[in-house]
Amino acid sequence: SCHAYIRMWTEQAGRCGLCHVSLTVRTTAAVDHDHVTRAVRGLLCRSCNTSLGLAERIGIKAIEQWLARQDQR
Repeated sequence: SCHAYIRMWTEQAGRCGLCHVSLTVRTTAAVDHDHVTRAVRGLLCRSCNTSLGLAERIGIKAIEQWLARQDQR
C-alpha cells in the first residue's frame, strides 16, 4: 500500500537498504520482496534489487567459489 511504501521510505531515510544511495527519480526505488513468501523486505535501488535477485538465483556460495577461483589465478 501507499502507506507502507511511505513508512519504508521514512524508515530508510529515502536510501537504498543495501548500498545506501539516495533514492531519487534517477535511482528509482524497487520494493524488494521474498519471491517464495512474498514478504516485503524494504526498498532498494534498481541496481541492488537486480543484483540481489541474481545472487538469490545463482546462490552466494557459487559466487564466492567463483571469486575464490579467480583470486587463485
